[in-house]
Parts: sequence; structure tokens; C-alpha cells
Amino acid sequence: MPQVHAQRRLAAILAADVVGYTRLVEGSVRKVGNRIRITAQLSEGATGGHVWAERYDRELTDVLKMQDEITRTIVAQLEVKLLPDERRAIAKAPTNVVDAYTAYLKGLDLFRLKTGTSLMCARQMFVRAIELDPDYAEAYAQLAQVLSELRSLYGENIAVADIIAETDRALCPNPDLAQAFVSRGCAYMTNGRKPDARQALDRALSLDPANLDAHNQFGRYFMQTGDFEASARHYRRAMEIQPEEYVAPVMVLQALQALGRGDEALAYARIAVRRAEDIQRQQPENSRPAQMLCASYAYLGATTKAMEWLDRTIAIDPDDNGVR
Repeated sequence: MPQVHAQRRLAAILAADVVGYTRLVEGSVRKVGNRIRITAQLSEGATGGHVWAERYDRELTDVLKMQDEITRTIVAQLEVKLLPDERRAIAKAPTNVVDAYTAYLKGLDLFRLKTGTSLMCARQMFVRAIELDPDYAEAYAQLAQVLSELRSLYGENIAVADIIAETDRALCPNPDLAQAFVSRGCAYMTNGRKPDARQALDRALSLDPANLDAHNQFGRYFMQTGDFEASARHYRRAMEIQPEEYVAPVMVLQALQALGRGDEALAYARIAVRRAEDIQRQQPENSRPAQMLCASYAYLGATTKAMEWLDRTIAIDPDDNGVR
């Protein structure tokens, strides 16, 4: 297997929706002053039985080493066989600058919201991470992804060449960084360069078969090219990788509807409702799950519910493109 970021592979292994994987990781993080406490536990997914638990108390400056320590411990508990490239991925931290890593994580959280405002804020966070660590490959890759999303979803006047330049900066220190190829593929899609987009996304998945963004972008790619079966397949895989993913089931139902399989699509509308409602409770200020709830309830024929969520979406963020 080509190089895979250890945390991404671990997330795929532990995804609750993936048949055959039965162990789950849970944990919490608490920061007080300059110290951080992380608790992590491993349990059997089917029974809830305890497998392993540990508490880590460290100075904030040790958080990157602590992350790798936790990853190695969980991998050992799972008895997962790692290839040499994967062991090196665990050993090599993406950055040694804690403040850059913090900005990067804040950017990721904002990026996942996928509203216009959140993407603009994510852009600032990734730029900040790069200012703090000019060799931070992952930050360049995610910045490129944000720029692509702003261009494609919100019509921002961002040149494709500028986005590709950010992916080049990501690949310079790390030529096998899957996320950089995802971002490159997304950039090519924004100006209709479909063969180039396909090549970049193929490369991303060859490097990291469990890359959530790669599967979501491939789903979008095949939706645009009219291969609805392939689109549904990639969006289903995204749902497996990330059990909280709530946009992918809406896209699956659209693909199935295009294939004339409306009855099958109903199941995905119900999944979308369940997942989006969970996220909306956690993030009441985020209009994105509210948008998906509006669409899903409309597909289920629950007109009153759909209108209620439309009103709530407008109240949360009336200026977002998804609302208009």
C-alpha cells in the first residue's frame, strides 16, 4: 500500500459503518493554561466492552508527540500490520510548530462547515499556519482545497493557476501527499478540465484509498459527467469513512433518483435526516446541515418539515449560496 497518513488510515479502520471493523476509539481533550489532557479509550463496537484506556497529561508543546504516541498505541492494540511507509508516516509529524498545527486544525473545522463564511475563515487559518511554518505541506494542500471550494461553490474570483501553485508548494516537501492531488483535481473541475481532474483524483486515491475528500470529489466528478452509479459508489464510501458525513447521503439519493431508483433513494434520505439532525444539534449556528434537512425532508414528502428547515436555514445564514 502507498504511503497513507496514519491518522486517516486509523479513522478508516475504526469507522463504525464499515462492515467487518468492530472496534471504536473515543476520547476527550481538555486544555488548561499551557497544559493539555487527552483521554482515549478503545472498545468493542458490537458489545461496548472495554479494550484499552489511557490518560495523557502534557505541556501543550508536546501535543504533536502525544498524538503520535496515542496513534502508535492504538495501532498496537488493534494488532494492525503497518507497512514501512505507514510506520514512517506515524513517525514523521506534519509540523513541529504547535501554533501552526493549532491554526491548521481550526482551519479544518471551519472547512468542514462548507458555508461561505466558514470557508473564508478557514482560508485565514491555513494562511496563518503557513506563515508560522512555511514548509507545512498539509496547510498548503488544504488552502488549495478551500480556494477551489470558494471558486466553485461561491463564485470567488480565484485563478485556477493560483490554486495549482498552492498544490505545487504542498508537493514540494511531500510529493506523495494525497490531499494535494485532491485539491488539484477539485481546481481542475472548476474550469472544466475533466481529464486532468480525473488523473489527479486517481492519484489521490492511489496514495490514500481512505481519503474522505477524494471520494467526495470523485462523487462530484462522476455526477457532473453523468456516471451516476460511480458517483453513488464514491459517496457511499465517504459515508463509510466518516459516519457523521451528512451531505454524501443526499448526493447518493440524487444519483439514485437520476438512475430511476427512487425507492432505494428513500433510505438515503432517512440516513441524511438522522445524520444532519445530529450535526445540527451540535452546530446550531451552521446552516449546511439545515440545508440538507430541507432537501431530505422534501424528498421524503414531508413538506411541512421541509419548510420549517428552510425557514431555519434562512434565519441562520440568509446570505449563503446554499440558502439562495
